[in-house]
Amino acid sequence: MLRPAIWLMTLLLGSFSGVQGRELQHEFPVEVRKILDGDTLQVLHQGQIEVLRLLCIDAPEMGREPQAWAREARSFLRQMRKPKQTLLVITGPAERGSDGQILGMAYYEDPISGLVNLNLALVKKGMAWAAYLDSCPEAKAFESAQKEAQDQKQGLWSLPDPLPPSAYRKQLNP
Repeated sequence: MLRPAIWLMTLLLGSFSGVQGRELQHEFPVEVRKILDGDTLQVLHQGQIEVLRLLCIDAPEMGREPQAWAREARSFLRQMRKPKQTLLVITGPAERGSDGQILGMAYYEDPISGLVNLNLALVKKGMAWAAYLDSCPEAKAFESAQKEAQDQKQGLWSLPDPLPPSAYRKQLNP
C-alpha cells in the first residue's frame, strides 16, 4: 500500500540533508494499533508493539485531568487513521527517546492529497504546538503552520490563553 509513498519519501529525503544536525535518516513502515494521545501512538514495528512519539510537536496532555484540547487532539488523530493503517515513519539521528520510544515523523497516504505529514497536520489544525524545533528537520514549515493556525484561531488557538503542555506538566508536577 505504501510503495509509492516510500519511493516518494526516498526522493524527498534529499531535501532534508542540508539541515545540519537535523537530518532524517531512517524510514520504515509501522502499523497503527492505538492512539494514546495527540502526539503518541502505539504501533506494530518489526513484529513488536512499540510507542511512536511524533517529532516537532507537543500536543495537550491527557493524564488524569486532561488539558484543554487533549481529547480533541486524540480524536483528530483517530479520525486521520483507519484500523491497522500503515504509516511511513522517518526518524532522525536519535531514533529513540530516553524512554525507548520511537521518535519520528509519520506520513500516511491520502487518496486525494497524496502523502500527508501527520505531525504537521496536527499543528495546522491547532491540535498541537510546534515544539522542539531546534532538532526539527522541517522547523520552518512547523513555525509557519502554527502561525497560520494561531491567526485563524484553529483548535487550541481559539482559547484566550492556551497553556503549552510543558507548562501544564510543570503545574501537575511542581
